[in-house]
Amino acid sequence: MECKEFFENNRDNREKCKLLQSMPEVALAWEAFCSASDLSSGRVGDNEMLYRQIYQPIHFDTETRKLKPTAFDDVANKGLSVNRALLESRQAVEKKARAKAERDRLRRPDRFFYGLASIVCKDMRCILSSTTQKQAFCIFDTALQDDLSHADVCQIISGKQEARSVRSKLYEAFNKADLKSCT
Repeated sequence: MECKEFFENNRDNREKCKLLQSMPEVALAWEAFCSASDLSSGRVGDNEMLYRQIYQPIHFDTETRKLKPTAFDDVANKGLSVNRALLESRQAVEKKARAKAERDRLRRPDRFFYGLASIVCKDMRCILSSTTQKQAFCIFDTALQDDLSHADVCQIISGKQEARSVRSKLYEAFNKADLKSCT
């Protein structure tokens, strides 16, 4: 199976990262050389700024004024959605995020868009497994019809303790990076 085929076949699979964890070397090769979407402008570069949409109360603790680790849980299963700043302005991503929060409030009245957390792609790619010293996350250009700047960050390290460790490092990397409130 090729990269585009994998992501097309697993578009709605809430466990696609688990599949990639069973083939980390393939995932690394796809990340380095392939495009994951026919709509993509190309692979996500190391120096690209990425935005993660942050919603409260699920991603942000208003009492401590800090991100919650749950803001990054999707990286282990369905893929952590981010937007590529190279392809879409901060203001455009914020506008889409506000619209999503409004739609979400129909089912969850307490949901609000808080802001964007930004990070440079290589800061995620440089996170390594403590035991194997292998790259823990791959960033795939998964452009969508209604969101050409979309990318997915997928954890490719398995094992309960090691997976928890690399997600903790990801959380720390985002906490060191830029979080801009829109409220």
